[in-house]
Amino acid sequence: MKQAQRFEQITTILHNAGSVVVANLVERLGVSEDTVRRDLRALEKQGHLRRVHGGATRQGAFPLLYDDRLQFARDQKIELARRGLERIEPNQTLLIDGGTTHAELVRQLPRDLPLTIATNSLPLAFQLTDYPAVQLLFLGGEVFKQSKVTLGAAVIEQLRFLRVDLFFLGAAAVHREVGIQVPHYQEAQVKRAMQRAAARTVVLSIREKLTRTEPHVVCPLEEVELMVAQD
Repeated sequence: MKQAQRFEQITTILHNAGSVVVANLVERLGVSEDTVRRDLRALEKQGHLRRVHGGATRQGAFPLLYDDRLQFARDQKIELARRGLERIEPNQTLLIDGGTTHAELVRQLPRDLPLTIATNSLPLAFQLTDYPAVQLLFLGGEVFKQSKVTLGAAVIEQLRFLRVDLFFLGAAAVHREVGIQVPHYQEAQVKRAMQRAAARTVVLSIREKLTRTEPHVVCPLEEVELMVAQD
């Protein structure tokens, strides 16, 4: 395949999905990893994308992988975490979804606050092992490496037997009419099961998510308490 054809395919994928992964492009384009990386560098110089670890995103799109998202819009996430803490009371049972805003939420939790916390996030589970007053429940399943969370039928089955006071739901996109959206089908399935297990659901959203759309809907906005970072 000629370079111009590869460029066209890569930019088309970016337009539709918002991000690309090197390994997927290697298979789809039938070229080497080195060729894909050269193409991404060239397209970045032309202003068509921004390279991140393991792939690339559209200009202005969110970083693709969890580690790359940690510093993205960090000031907004700090503000949202503070506001989210106001909804948490001692001795509650919480369900905390994956995501870097929720990592900031956990970081700000008082270590002596007695809580029971369930999560499917590997990074959050590791964070919470250092909190002596927290009883930690980890929802095991197939690991989705891109976001460092567990997904699949095993997680959904565990959620059938769980009832929580408050669920912090991670969203990739927030749309006034469509609702809370995510890019992957299995993510949406697990998040819906999480919401069913919760008395209340809170979404902490940075402003950039209000201008995005993703293919899979979790729930309408009427079903969540939405907090958006202030201007």
